Amino acid sequence: MDKFKCIYIGGGNIKELANKFKALADENRLKILKMLYSGEMCVCDITENLGLSQPTVSHHMKILEDAGFVICKKNGKWSHYILNQQVLDQLHDLVKDQIYVVGEYKKSSC
Repeated sequence: MDKFKCIYIGGGNIKELANKFKALADENRLKILKMLYSGEMCVCDITENLGLSQPTVSHHMKILEDAGFVICKKNGKWSHYILNQQVLDQLHDLVKDQIYVVGEYKKSSC
């Protein structure tokens, strides 16, 4: 029989963790975050790179902003976005602190 590790998810910040993962659970939002790793971008550039409509990109940006992953800087009528590295680091720490091994259990081969 193979062994597998039991994973425990603590209760402290589960709702916060779930909301962050919901924001990340979209291919286009992950692409946006990847783009923003290169630096600040105008929403028009994000729109062009994704090949999506401006309202669709704005919807994705609102979700990412509400989750804290990006920061919007207004410059006249233009919106520029940057990654919020602090929140990304906090998510890493939250996952690390909330999910950990508590034991090993036998697993049948079925």
